Amino acid sequence: DLRQRLVVIEPELLHLNDEIQNLCKELNVVSLQNDIINVKDNFLRISNDIKEKFDSHKTATVIVNDIKRNLTNFEDTLSQCSIESRTRYDGDINEMKIQLERMMEVEKRLESIGDVYSNTEALIKRLTTYNLYDLQSTEATLESLHRKWISLKTEILRNETILHQNIINNLPSRQACKEILLFIDTIKRLLDDDHGAPVNNREILQKLLKRYR
Repeated sequence: DLRQRLVVIEPELLHLNDEIQNLCKELNVVSLQNDIINVKDNFLRISNDIKEKFDSHKTATVIVNDIKRNLTNFEDTLSQCSIESRTRYDGDINEMKIQLERMMEVEKRLESIGDVYSNTEALIKRLTTYNLYDLQSTEATLESLHRKWISLKTEILRNETILHQNIINNLPSRQACKEILLFIDTIKRLLDDDHGAPVNNREILQKLLKRYR
């Protein structure tokens, strides 16, 4: 009885097997399996890429915030130094200018004295030719006065040079403060421009690091 049943079922089983094979061919199970593997690989790649971009963006955000914080601290310090420098050196420069003006006035007077000396010296030489007066003591006094005049004028000119140099030396420090503050503003603007775009790969992150190191 069982053998009879197998004989009857066998053609049906064979037919079913053919149907299954045909169905497998239609479904292309192998190809579908490969597609599933590819989808899985792509998913992993995308997942890793997203993680990498997130890490890069997170790192860049930390760097940008750190740079901005340091720039703000530096700007505050520089501004304070600039205020102290302006308070201190403005007074010094004004005082030096006053001293310089006084010295230049003394220099003008010395020039006038020099003219008087030249005229007096010429007069004494003319009077000496007449042998009417004993002018040796007068000549000695005049010569001593001339030496003092030369020494005083030399000292005045030296002090003028020093004052000029001190005034000039104090001006660049204030200009440097302005230039550094402008530089800080430029860095902040560049940070905002750079960070306004997504920092989503290592290339942009490295560019940021390279620029601000």
